[in-house]
Amino acid sequence: MLGVPAKQYGWVSRHGLPLKDPDKNGIYTCPESGLRYKEEEPGILRCLDLDEDAAMPDNLRTRELFYDDIVHGKRLK
Repeated sequence: MLGVPAKQYGWVSRHGLPLKDPDKNGIYTCPESGLRYKEEEPGILRCLDLDEDAAMPDNLRTRELFYDDIVHGKRLK
């Protein structure tokens, strides 16, 4: 959300990473986990790979990459 009054700017994954450029089917992919998301209707984004009410699986709970490496392609110092 950005601005006053706030307006939706985009989406983030369950890992807190920006979801950019959906594919031709409108599916967003998390750049770290590979989890796929789709906007079912305006304002409602659903994960296609995990139950929304389920806990994050153990193998996806810890990040392996740094945020800046993923989002900016480099680590900021």
